Amino acid sequence: MRSRRARQFRLASVLRVRKRQEELRAQALAETQSVIRKAQHRREELTELQRTMLMNADALTRTNFDAADVRRYFQYEQHVSRSVVDTDAQLAQLATVAEDRRAELEEATQRKKAIDRLEERHREALASEDRYWEQRTNDEIASGRAHVARRKDRL
Repeated sequence: MRSRRARQFRLASVLRVRKRQEELRAQALAETQSVIRKAQHRREELTELQRTMLMNADALTRTNFDAADVRRYFQYEQHVSRSVVDTDAQLAQLATVAEDRRAELEEATQRKKAIDRLEERHREALASEDRYWEQRTNDEIASGRAHVARRKDRL
């Protein structure tokens, strides 16, 4: 039977590293997805603000609305529109980053699974070896008992 040290999985440290890499990749993807959700929420808020501004501007044009107010509304609407465009650009960039991180996570998962399969094969080989030695021991015990029984019969 092999020594205790020989029975240990030699790539256990590699498996730990691969698991940690996978966890880090998953965490990075989750962080990116969180930033995307926040940016989407910000865009929705800006779009709602634009709608509200247009409705307010429409209501104010029917009442007393001077040129200074029109200019301020127009400037603020331009600012909100630029913010929407910036947020859209940020979302497009984040979508690319998220896709890259998803690919990195898939690669890390595949690398970890490869070592997992090797560890599983190692465990199966150890179990098979244990069964072999157990069967061999049982056979020796049975053989010894049969030998003792034959000796008793001869006497």
